[in-house]
Amino acid sequence: MGTHATDIFHENVSIYLVSFIIARMVFVFLHILHATWIPLFRASFMNIAWGVFIPCVIWIVAIFVPSNWVNIAMWIAIAIEMLWTKIMPLYLRFGRKTKTQDEIVVDTTRENTPANDPSSPTSPTTSSSPTSPISPSSTITSRAPHKAMRTRGTEYQWKWKDLFIIFDTNQYRPALNIEHYSERLGLFAIIALGEGVLGVLYTSYNPQPDGQLGKAILGLLITYNLHWIYFIVDGSKQFQHALRRHVITGLLFGMTHFPLNMALVAFGASLGKIVQLRDFPGAHSIPTNEVGSHALVAESNSPSESTPTEVDSHNDSYDPHNAPLFWLYSATLAISLYCMGIVGVLHKGLDEDNYLRIPKSYRIILRFIIGTICLLLPLSKVNSLNLVVITSMLSIFLIIVETYGRLRKGLPLFGKCEDDVIIHPEYKKYIKWRWGNKDLNKGTWSTGILRKRKNKKEIGMDDKLIFES
Repeated sequence: MGTHATDIFHENVSIYLVSFIIARMVFVFLHILHATWIPLFRASFMNIAWGVFIPCVIWIVAIFVPSNWVNIAMWIAIAIEMLWTKIMPLYLRFGRKTKTQDEIVVDTTRENTPANDPSSPTSPTTSSSPTSPISPSSTITSRAPHKAMRTRGTEYQWKWKDLFIIFDTNQYRPALNIEHYSERLGLFAIIALGEGVLGVLYTSYNPQPDGQLGKAILGLLITYNLHWIYFIVDGSKQFQHALRRHVITGLLFGMTHFPLNMALVAFGASLGKIVQLRDFPGAHSIPTNEVGSHALVAESNSPSESTPTEVDSHNDSYDPHNAPLFWLYSATLAISLYCMGIVGVLHKGLDEDNYLRIPKSYRIILRFIIGTICLLLPLSKVNSLNLVVITSMLSIFLIIVETYGRLRKGLPLFGKCEDDVIIHPEYKKYIKWRWGNKDLNKGTWSTGILRKRKNKKEIGMDDKLIFES
């Protein structure tokens, strides 16, 4: 499937579509097996399976439609799957209505102990039980889990009508591993940013530094700055993650990564094309005969078809033929900053109002302002080198403001290090660390000297870290 991903714009797109459909249908089959063997989560698994199967039907239709309709069909399938994965959890979350009298105790007893055995500590507790030390509401849950693999011959045995119980809100839903889910999104964002790193690679036959090299270096700098902004989150010292804050903020957090990753990939692809452009001063002196397809030079700009004066005047000015590429570069960079700003808003900052030098709201607003400036840059009709220079300077400015704004207010920006170094006769210099207090002048000190106590009567060892300069 990956080898034919670039064929979606050609007639042999069917190979890519068939490979993708097979992979997704295996996913559907696995969820049906899970629904068969784990009955209390059956509705949730079938909900996920239908959310994948319905778009697969559209993907199958895309194989037989005309080539100019393939992209439209694929976008419809992607939109349905994205909306399904976000709307259905909201329906199951807010549509669940369980009556109190229907709640029973979770069965955590051994196999040979009945669930409703009065002697069992997990038996149902009622208000009439005089020996109950706790209230009934503290020992009840919505459903009693059963042994997942023992469904044959019971009411939980698989029935084919269970394929359509996607709207059953009385069953369990699998818990979301927040740390794992957040890590996966972050890793995928790194992969998308890697497209920008690959985009700055080009073949140069010029022994001297030129504008292409400058664009490649600045493009790599922009990619690193985007990486910094993404993983700095909202810039707060302490914050509540969007996945933990609320179900809506959690869904928006996952949904925002979809346009973010698309924008990062498109930004990296456009950056690679911009690096190869030769519309900057002095580009006519760069050898092009050996470069071949690695340089985007218009045929009319070759030395054999135009005079040196014409080449100079064209390479030093704005080329309207490159406008779509410039708009793609600027728009995707702006969308990336917008999405990172939205992610910062979804997280809840727990710092005090006057704790940091620049409040969170100002730093988040600056991301949107910088993104808007980047979006409107093609209107100035600058060449590719100036475009990359301006966007890189804007990203550096944003990083400086974000880094400075995250510093604690009221503390010196630069401190003296001489007071933090001590000399010990047996060791080299050690750094003394202060712990805990906001006022550094009233902090406690840790000398950091390694202490080993080995006696015949003592077995333990008391080690402390050594910090050598």
